[in-house]
Amino acid sequence: MKIAIYGVSRSGKNYLIDKLMPLLAGKSYHIEGSQTLKQLSVEKFGCRFEELSEADKDHLRKEFTKLIQNKEEEYGVVLVDGHYSFIAPTGYNIVFTSEDLHAYDVFFYLDTPTNRIVENSRNSGDELKNTTITEADIQNWKEFEISQMTEICSENNKRFEVLGKHTDQSIRQILKYALEMNNREKITKHIH
Repeated sequence: MKIAIYGVSRSGKNYLIDKLMPLLAGKSYHIEGSQTLKQLSVEKFGCRFEELSEADKDHLRKEFTKLIQNKEEEYGVVLVDGHYSFIAPTGYNIVFTSEDLHAYDVFFYLDTPTNRIVENSRNSGDELKNTTITEADIQNWKEFEISQMTEICSENNKRFEVLGKHTDQSIRQILKYALEMNNREKITKHIH
């Protein structure tokens, strides 16, 4: 089972996944989406992902999809944190691709309270720190992503759920889905 957890930057996707992993009884693996693509870029091409040609980016995305499939075979459940877009000077830079759409069984969107995201952005280190982002910026960004992902997933028969505003609630939502899928797989195997 391949589970994508999306959300704006600094929404706590990794924090949620870290809390979720022990509850999946060692049968899960976490792939940090952006970090892994950046690492693959340096390893394969010796430069940053952003500096690659579109052809090389597509190549790495395909490699990334294979990595997800391999980890699913090895662990059973793969959790990947992802980004649909980033704020750009003229709107949003959409980074979600058809590779992303087809790589996962389900998409969850972490709808962290806006004020917490602003606080996390201001307290981040290095290039992740953003002292100018406002609650309105974050709210608009979240609404844009949720709207876009709802439409794309609906058009492509992909399950999409917006997670609750509290970590415990989000964990319950994901575990409920994982249990449903596990039971469905057992029933399907039993029938065949």
